[in-house]
Amino acid sequence: MTRPNLKDPDELTAYKRELRGLYKVWRWVGLAVVLAGVVVMFVRGGQFDLYSGALLFVGWAILIAVVIQRTRYHKRRMAEPAA
Repeated sequence: MTRPNLKDPDELTAYKRELRGLYKVWRWVGLAVVLAGVVVMFVRGGQFDLYSGALLFVGWAILIAVVIQRTRYHKRRMAEPAA
């Protein structure tokens, strides 16, 4: 992978678009699971129970994993090529 020139506005825009496109489906899945956990919580009386807690945990775990993977991608992409 070549390192993008972030001082060039066109390359910066393209790189931002590239980062937004990474793991897009997983971000939506994580958000949907978190929202499902909140809905389950309110349907079951507004209190946390096993099901809502598990859904919230899994949803946030997915979202955190996506952030970690995007950060790793960015670090690999910005690393200087081996000489």
